[in-house]
Amino acid sequence: MSFVVRTERPDEWKAVASLISTLVDEATFEVTSEGLSFRAMDPSHVAMLDLFWPNSGFERFECDGEVKFTIRIDEFNKILKRSKRNDEVELRSSGEGLEVKLEGNYKRSFELHFIESTYAPARSPKFSFKAKCLVDIATFRDILKDIGIVSDHVTIEARKGELLFIGKGETGTAKVELVEGQPELKELSIEEESRSTYSIKFISDVTNPASKLTDETSIEFSSKLPLKLGFKLGDTGGKVDFYLAPRLE
Repeated sequence: MSFVVRTERPDEWKAVASLISTLVDEATFEVTSEGLSFRAMDPSHVAMLDLFWPNSGFERFECDGEVKFTIRIDEFNKILKRSKRNDEVELRSSGEGLEVKLEGNYKRSFELHFIESTYAPARSPKFSFKAKCLVDIATFRDILKDIGIVSDHVTIEARKGELLFIGKGETGTAKVELVEGQPELKELSIEEESRSTYSIKFISDVTNPASKLTDETSIEFSSKLPLKLGFKLGDTGGKVDFYLAPRLE
């Protein structure tokens, strides 16, 4: 079984690798005729990343059957950091490893050895969320920084016409309000008023690299249920979904 995938710019791969590295040290990818996917939980089973990159999102995509491989994500990141802004990035299976080619003003090639995965496969989560919204991602990052001044956790509350972010700590409280109709809050749908608390660090760790992919994020949650953040990966149906367990109060 073999595959070849190529993108014209390294930015998407850099963001994808950075997202994955926030959760795990080893990344197991699956390549089929439909595209490339990744799904894994962090070692504490608090957070999960679910990624799908369709074949139409690549300038070149060839796959003979189904290929699953595992690499050390920090080593992959090191290679991607050597890429220039206008480099093409090509990945292909090569014997016992992954060949990574960077091609711009000159050509470079690297090979990463495949490793045996130590993580159990993660199942696709299924939740029915009562609150859903679409928020400007730069605004969302600023909100997390605002709340982070006083707390390591953010309570998200959705009620008619507004979305609230609240933080409480030993030094005080912080509160940010987005109202329906504001440009920063692009969409808001509430079936039931919801309120839940989550770790700011986990959210920030994925939102920062995701901001290189898209200018907005979908936020879905319900009281006492995980948080789901959605990010677009390109303009052809690619997506990255991040799930985070709530803090039990």
